[in-house]
Amino acid sequence: MRLKIIVLLLMMLYAKAYSQQDYGTLLQNLKVAIKNDTNKVIALNQLGTYFLESRSDSALIYSNKALKLSDSLKYNAGIAYAYLNMANHYNGASNFNVSINYYLQSMRLYESLNNKKAVCILLNNIANSYQGMSKPNLAIAYFKKSNLLAKEINHRVMIAVSGVGIGNYLLDCDSALKALDYFKEANLFFKEHETNTYRIGATYILIADAETKLKRYNEAQANLLKALKIFETLDNSYGLASAKMALGELQFNQKKYNEAELSLIEAIKLFKLTDGSTDIKNAALILSNVCLANGKPKEALDYFKLHTSIKDSIQSNEINKQIIDVSTKYETEKKEQKNALLLAQNTIAKQTIKQQRFSFYIMVGGLILVIIFTFFIFRGLRLQRKTNKTLEHINKKLEEKNKIIEDKTTALQKALGERELLLKEIHHRVKNNLQIISGLLELQKEELTEEGSKAAFDEGQSRVRSISLIHQNLYQNENLGSVEFRTFLLELINQVKEVFESHDRIMEVTLEIPNQELDIDTAVPLGLIINELLTNSYKYASVKNSIGKINIKIESLTHGNHKLIYFDSGPGIKEEINFDRASSMGLRLIKGLAGQLAGQASYSNQNGSVFTIIFKDAEARRKE
Repeated sequence: MRLKIIVLLLMMLYAKAYSQQDYGTLLQNLKVAIKNDTNKVIALNQLGTYFLESRSDSALIYSNKALKLSDSLKYNAGIAYAYLNMANHYNGASNFNVSINYYLQSMRLYESLNNKKAVCILLNNIANSYQGMSKPNLAIAYFKKSNLLAKEINHRVMIAVSGVGIGNYLLDCDSALKALDYFKEANLFFKEHETNTYRIGATYILIADAETKLKRYNEAQANLLKALKIFETLDNSYGLASAKMALGELQFNQKKYNEAELSLIEAIKLFKLTDGSTDIKNAALILSNVCLANGKPKEALDYFKLHTSIKDSIQSNEINKQIIDVSTKYETEKKEQKNALLLAQNTIAKQTIKQQRFSFYIMVGGLILVIIFTFFIFRGLRLQRKTNKTLEHINKKLEEKNKIIEDKTTALQKALGERELLLKEIHHRVKNNLQIISGLLELQKEELTEEGSKAAFDEGQSRVRSISLIHQNLYQNENLGSVEFRTFLLELINQVKEVFESHDRIMEVTLEIPNQELDIDTAVPLGLIINELLTNSYKYASVKNSIGKINIKIESLTHGNHKLIYFDSGPGIKEEINFDRASSMGLRLIKGLAGQLAGQASYSNQNGSVFTIIFKDAEARRKE
């Protein structure tokens, strides 16, 4: 709940500039600016920001338009703003790996523009993304950077917001007294400078949380009552629910079980109005403990069931959808079989009617044909009996086939589900085992004293993590045989940055890769090649106190052939080293993996290192 309050405080900072404008006004701004490309970029970015609060895909659409136009104009301020909007969109969708990459690109552009205010906000955004990824150590590092820069430029809002982030971390580390100082500083600023009382109420809840941990229950209760009064005035259901939930926790700590029960019940009712399923789940768990302590085991069980049912209901909806899809398919096949049976019956019935008419015409012919007529009647009746028996036999066979089809369909569905689960489990276990290997390498590295040996272990760990990342993407993907390669590369880049990048050695990475899926037999060698090239760039192409450049591009050629072009701004391979006969492990590994992909690797120096890998996908390799 505390993390959600921090995110709300920051989102209000972005929405403030456009909350007073409506969609029509912003569209009018775009029409007015249409003749001026720079103003058009600004208008498109404003529309992207407008849609952020509603988490609409329109935010991404307008930001992409602004990015393309800014790029064509070489307008860095527009590019930086578009990257910021795109990062906020992905952050709101909990896609933190992608959002961090866009935040970093935006921040570097704002640094080049000497816009310290924007850099301060972006440092705080990156911290929130790392917090969402459950990486508290990285989050607190960026919160502190944001706080220091905010104090340097005297940006009071960001001093308060980043201070709340630091306080939240300290509270989780049982440093409630230090956290309380940060929360009070933020609360004081909002009271002195902000007209939006929501922020004041939110910080009262955080202060109460810290006071509760310090067992200052009277002070905590006083702050929560202030928060409740503010949210009642604003008629804000989420704020009221959060305050009620915090009050219930406080009363539980004070062993005021009846009062705690009432507060938490009210919190759940209010959370239902805001569709806060996660908050309802957390409140229900606390309420279950309250009822258990208050000697109400039946009510405790009911609230515990509510807590578990929220997660189960999501899974249940997915299962129900799968059942409906399978049932629909079965009913369609059954209907087609029934129609085929009816058609056969109609055909046979028509034949029977024709035979009966023929018999009637013979009878009318006269007494001379009586014997023949009788013969045909007898023959017709006999044929009808035979036809009926044939129909009964066909019906029986069809029923048997239907039963066989049903049994086979059920078995196939079960086998398919088990296969998918097994494959996911295999990929998951492979990923876990690779992470164990990486951890063992890390432990072994700690025993080394020679820097060259440590560097070799770092490179080995990086290769293992690259393969592990492939398997992680495989078991998270619906298609278990392929990987969405652009998403994988973004995660790989962030992973390599965490190991090799430092504050004074930074590489700016750009991707020109289409949204395509690659099979596992292609993705693993290709991922290892790019991992090796990224590692080499950070080792040899980065220059202290400057920003290096890396560009990765993949082009699809004909007949399953592809081309990888990797560029970095470093000095390149020494002239005396022949790439084709190089003895270093990294270069031999790149050439060997290219050969595994039925391709070839080449190198050239074009004001920087350029590696070109021509390779084939699995289907093209099988055809050779």
